[in-house]
Amino acid sequence: LVLGGTGSIGSAVVAGLVRRGHAVTGLARSDASARRLAAMGAEILPGDARAPEPWLPEVDRADAVVHAATDFGSDMAGLDRGLMGALLPRLSANARGQALLYTGGCWLYGATCDTAATEETPFYPLPAFAFMVPAVRRVLTEPGIRGVVVHPAMVFEGV
Repeated sequence: LVLGGTGSIGSAVVAGLVRRGHAVTGLARSDASARRLAAMGAEILPGDARAPEPWLPEVDRADAVVHAATDFGSDMAGLDRGLMGALLPRLSANARGQALLYTGGCWLYGATCDTAATEETPFYPLPAFAFMVPAVRRVLTEPGIRGVVVHPAMVFEGV
């Protein structure tokens, strides 16, 4: 199940998983998103990341959930907190060892200048993205799930 499957990161994830023969479901909040996901070969799950309750039971069927959903708007922290507040307890309660891949970003490390950030580099997030730090820690420690966090440094969309 891919959340944010029509975005810059999520669409690459959907395309890659489909290309490798995986059955992929994508959350679509609009007809346009549903058409785009279907064109990539994904099944459609109608719903909105801001209101997970109606579609949350579908999480139980997924082997893995990829969270690449954000709007980079004025309340991206609220979207993430609400989504993670519903998603993590559901996955943990399943106790099936489902994977949750959470996409953070290089902005969680702040300006590293000439030093490459590694898994040991402490977080020094830009203020607009500080909300992700507790989410990252929770993904990696939540019981009953296999949490994975990826911090893409540069994302370019195809031309």
